[in-house]
Amino acid sequence: MQQTAEIVYLPRAPLVACECEWPGDHGRPFHFHVYPKNTSFIRAEAVFVFASRIGQTMRFAPLYVGQTSDLRAVMTDLVEMADIWVGAEELGFDTVHVHYEHSEHRRRSIRSELLRSLNPVLNRDIRGADIPPQAVTGAIPGVVW
Repeated sequence: MQQTAEIVYLPRAPLVACECEWPGDHGRPFHFHVYPKNTSFIRAEAVFVFASRIGQTMRFAPLYVGQTSDLRAVMTDLVEMADIWVGAEELGFDTVHVHYEHSEHRRRSIRSELLRSLNPVLNRDIRGADIPPQAVTGAIPGVVW
């Protein structure tokens, strides 16, 4: 019986030929690698942003910000992340932006900063805050460099 090999892309080797900066709440940028949403990841500790591309530009609207000790699990556990995936799909989710960070303390800190500065629409219920409509339309898009 022939086995089918699964393609697993290594962290730090983005499939999209760009990187992105998302601003923290003090204006300090955090650098992210940009991957298509269907990328298979190996286990990686990271802060991640589910985003949608704005039109035909290389600018992105943040939809959800999370942090994990296992990016592969986040991207494959559709039961745990079901509500986020469905909401993101409805809003045009097409890229995953990844900032690799080993320290759980740093990951939590970066995520907190990004939640305050980006106001991603799919984090609203988690934070219990009203999100301005411009967060969905891309008023604070990531800048590609």
